[in-house]
Amino acid sequence: MDAFADKLGRVGAWCGQNKYLNAIKNAFQNFMPATISGAVGVLWTNVLVNDSTGLGALWSPIMALKVLNPIFAAMQYATISCITIGITMLLASEIAEANGETGAYPAVLGFILWMMVTPTSFAAKDLSASFIDKAGKSHGYTLGDFINVTGAAAKNKITADSFTYSGILSNYTAATGLFTGLIVAIVGMELYNMFRKNDALKIKMPEQVPPGVARAFEVLIPTC
Repeated sequence: MDAFADKLGRVGAWCGQNKYLNAIKNAFQNFMPATISGAVGVLWTNVLVNDSTGLGALWSPIMALKVLNPIFAAMQYATISCITIGITMLLASEIAEANGETGAYPAVLGFILWMMVTPTSFAAKDLSASFIDKAGKSHGYTLGDFINVTGAAAKNKITADSFTYSGILSNYTAATGLFTGLIVAIVGMELYNMFRKNDALKIKMPEQVPPGVARAFEVLIPTC
């Protein structure tokens, strides 16, 4: 048993000293206040002030507070449903700090790198809606089921696929996108650090140039 505990302790010590695991741990710890705030929003809108799944079904007077639900729903969306953005930025900052980088720019670069691999254009025909009938059976539809292109539009080859919209889906910003965010932050910041340390890639500015401007040009090529 002591031998097993000793081996487990060594594994734990290695995990604690590993740059990437330590950075991921710190990123989640730093995001914890936002996570807990989002949990409060979930608790409010789903457990307390909710007349179908929460306390409101048992004690209706609490539903007088329903006017506050949009605030707590927004709190939940901006934290838990956007956890990938926060964790990616914090992790990029942690990796950069471990590599000797300072300042807030690595966090911004981490967000930029994540945005570059995140889909932002979608077919409107794939938008879906559903309802449950009295028998408890679920029915699902997509917008494409209702798009009927005729006339001049049809002659010019306008189809259901022609209707598109842009944005960032919560499918990518919520926990389902975390793995992508972790990979992007780690790989991206390591590549950035490798290029940043190459003096041949730095644009040197005259001494009269303000330090902030000179710094921006120093990391311009590594950023690209």
